[in-house]
Amino acid sequence: MIVILFFLNAVVINKDEIMDILDGSERRSFGRLDSVTENMTLDDAARLNIDWSAHDGKLLRVPTCEYETKSQMGWCKHKGLPGNGKYKIMIFGNSWAANHATMIYQECGEKAKVLLQGSAKGCEPLYPTKFSDSQDLTEKCKGNFTYFEERIRQEQPDYAFLLTRFFSIADPSNASNIQDDPIYKIMKTQMLNFIKNIKYKLYILDALPRHHRKIFDIVPLLKNHTAPEKIDKLMIKPDNFEMARKRHAQLIKDCNLEIPEKCVLVDYKPEFFNESTNTYRYFDEKGISYWTQGHHLSPHGIEHVRHGPYLSVSFSILISLHASTYSIHVAANIRMLSPRRVRSHHWFPTMAARGACAALVMIFLLFVLISHTSNKSISSDSVVETRERMSNGLDEEGQGDAPVENNKNAGISDDTVSSLLERIKVLEDELSSMRTRMDDAENREGNNGIPDEMAVPLPTTKSFPSVRYRNEETRKRVLITGGAGFVGSHLVDKLMLDGHEIIALDNYFTGRKKNIEHWIGHPNFEMVHHDVVNPYFVEVDQIYHLASPASPPHYMYNPVKTIKTNTLGTINMLGLAKRVKATVLLASTSEVYGDPEVHPQPETYWGHVNTIGPRACYDEGKRVAESLMVAYNKQENVKIRIARIFNTFGPRMHMNDGRVVSNFIIQVLQDKPITIYGNGTQTRSFQYVTDLVDGLIALMNSNYSLPVNIGNPEEHTIGEFATIIRDLVPGSTSEIVNQESQQDDPQQRRPDIRRAAEQIQWRPQVLMKDGLLKTIEYFRAEIDRNKRGGKPPPEPVRHGGLESRR
Repeated sequence: MIVILFFLNAVVINKDEIMDILDGSERRSFGRLDSVTENMTLDDAARLNIDWSAHDGKLLRVPTCEYETKSQMGWCKHKGLPGNGKYKIMIFGNSWAANHATMIYQECGEKAKVLLQGSAKGCEPLYPTKFSDSQDLTEKCKGNFTYFEERIRQEQPDYAFLLTRFFSIADPSNASNIQDDPIYKIMKTQMLNFIKNIKYKLYILDALPRHHRKIFDIVPLLKNHTAPEKIDKLMIKPDNFEMARKRHAQLIKDCNLEIPEKCVLVDYKPEFFNESTNTYRYFDEKGISYWTQGHHLSPHGIEHVRHGPYLSVSFSILISLHASTYSIHVAANIRMLSPRRVRSHHWFPTMAARGACAALVMIFLLFVLISHTSNKSISSDSVVETRERMSNGLDEEGQGDAPVENNKNAGISDDTVSSLLERIKVLEDELSSMRTRMDDAENREGNNGIPDEMAVPLPTTKSFPSVRYRNEETRKRVLITGGAGFVGSHLVDKLMLDGHEIIALDNYFTGRKKNIEHWIGHPNFEMVHHDVVNPYFVEVDQIYHLASPASPPHYMYNPVKTIKTNTLGTINMLGLAKRVKATVLLASTSEVYGDPEVHPQPETYWGHVNTIGPRACYDEGKRVAESLMVAYNKQENVKIRIARIFNTFGPRMHMNDGRVVSNFIIQVLQDKPITIYGNGTQTRSFQYVTDLVDGLIALMNSNYSLPVNIGNPEEHTIGEFATIIRDLVPGSTSEIVNQESQQDDPQQRRPDIRRAAEQIQWRPQVLMKDGLLKTIEYFRAEIDRNKRGGKPPPEPVRHGGLESRR
């Protein structure tokens, strides 16, 4: 009898928690994240696959999170929680934590009083990720490794979810016993540091193989009647994910030996692995991909793991015995923690124990039901009376406080009223935010009044230039850094028209979206806003590394950044090439020859340079970049190509970039004096941009790894060149004016292109005057457009006569 009374006392104490289970918590409904419908076609699938990959970074930013920094990485605290949750929940890991955050917010939000999220790009919480090709990122991951532990110790969460896409934890090991594996030892130590500061459970996501580079090929292959099993094999990248899974499995065992039932392994393999074909499948029967090109789950992939056939949407009652007293603990068993995915020990080891516990639970629930029904019948009259009083009170002017007092007397607590008011406030804020976003979207072309977060913004009626068809064997996936710049955009055009897939990377310091906007939305094209000083991860076959300011005003504007772009940026691209076994081409410069004493300049000439002059940030940056290319080739067997580019001109040049061509054309078109710095006897060789692009592609597709000059050997003095441009503009009255010469201005520059002719069979094809006529027309149109837009006419920039190209 004492035991029964003690048991009933525990039930009464925890009645509210149990009633939440019986009544069913009032769950907020959320729409699908992927907007996928039953009647979608393969064309719809292609559109979604492209859009999710194009906006992969944007999808990582969770609207409900208040970020501590401006980036979607780092730490943030979710807002808009219902207010009646009891648990502090933490999500942490690399970008996969941000990738999953919206789903966990929706599934766990009802039970969370605090929901924290921490994401570190590329960095694993269990092991300090090593990026041997980027010391900056390696050091950053070491710092995050320590900070993960510190933040968990500081926050003391009830539950924590460790969500990562594997990197270093999949590295191979020579240890015969996993306990002797040096990587696993660090993982285990870090895990033990975590769990001692997590109150209930730590959930760890297991590893899956990464896809290769075929996300955009899924639909074309299906349209070509390629068997899905063959597509599976083409997509999945063979890597060391099994090693990561082996370490995770041992980690869970050791965790639960330390503290029973503390760690749970979450495994997505059942949702993606096809037992009949023994392959992973990362797309559905409509061709809609579960993954983005950036190796995250797409919105469709998130819905797939959320709504899988084995997922549980209920809340589990965990019964534990503490020091001879019973306590009932209600824990959120979110959808992603399904019986099929979670590998853990049984709560109750024997059938007898399970049966006894089941019987006790039934008695508890029966008692609570009777108690709950009784309480409802007793209080029903008072509730009706309260409603009548509130109705009467509201009709009386000045009696606004009376209903609240009656409400208290009727047994409705202050906490309940406060919770309702908070929910109403949250709803008002959400509605206001949605109205604002809708109003903003109506003013934005192409979105049809739908907010960015909800729209699929790719145009469906936009026409593109006709491109060559290539099958998957001959089509290459190409990364172009500086892809929105002068040379980069022309290279994009050439490779796109040739049927390849292009990723154009640019930070828009000198590049412009206008240069490549005609390709935006094309299935083979992706534009990424990114600075190469920071690492970038993607699967590609070729890398054209063109990123760097190239005109003197631009590279002198921030010399330190120019040096970083040419050194760190080159290291990052070489590291990427090493990881994915891609060929990388460096766009070097004739500036490595300095003010040459050998004329014309062959590739064997070492140069005559000023290492501390105003141009040194660019000249020496390129010289170091060439050294890095050769070092990676010799030490890491990275396939390299080095192009030393001479003066280049053509459409899409910046009008105010200080190039001799742009300065002279602007002055001639406006009948202003043509300014020459120095006496005009210094010589230059000018090539048209399409010739340069052809040379770069020929070099990339060759097997030649030594530097190659790409330029036009037709040489003119600066004075002659000014006269040529003036004569090409009929009616121009511009006069030639000589001014003081610039420091370190080379006196002669002409390429020796015999190596290019022999090794890559390349020679310039466009006559200089023909190229100048096209460039003059481009500048004339730009000046007219600026006038129509009310912009002041462009002014030539001092630094004329110096070599630059993009």
